[in-house]
Amino acid sequence: MNALDYLLKPFSFVDFSKAAAKAYDYFEILESAQNNITPGTPVEKNYIYLKVDYQLVKVNIADILYIEGLKDYVKIFLANQDKPLLTLTSLKNLEEKLPASIFLRIHRSFIVSKEAVKSVTKNSVQITNTTIPVTEQYKEVFASFLKDWS
Repeated sequence: MNALDYLLKPFSFVDFSKAAAKAYDYFEILESAQNNITPGTPVEKNYIYLKVDYQLVKVNIADILYIEGLKDYVKIFLANQDKPLLTLTSLKNLEEKLPASIFLRIHRSFIVSKEAVKSVTKNSVQITNTTIPVTEQYKEVFASFLKDWS
C-alpha cells in the first residue's frame, strides 16, 4: 500500500495532526533530496535519500561505487555493502541528483564514481571485480576523464 500512517475511526484532531505532520516531513525530505543536488554545482551535502523497500534510505555519496540502470529500476553498488540497493527511479533522474564532479556516465546503463575506478582501458573501466564497458555515445566524455586521470 505504501502508506506512511493510518487513522482508525473515530480519530481525534491530535491523531490527525500527527499523521499530517509525518506526511509533511516525508515529502519535505523527499523533495529536498530531489532538488538539492544538481549537476555542476558544488555539493553542499555528501548524501542523498533514496526510496528502497518502502523507506527512505540515506546514502553517502562517497560510498557509491557505480550505478546500474535496469529499465525503471536502478541498482546502486556501495563500497561497504555486498548487496546493491534497488530503487524505483530512472538512471537519468539519479544522474541529475549526483554531482558531475564525482560521477561519470560511461554507458547507457552505467554511471561510475571517478574515485572508485581502479584501472582503465580504452573501452572499459575496472571497479572492484567488475568491468564496465564504455559505449560509443560516451567516448568523448570518457576521453576527457582519461586526460584528467593520467
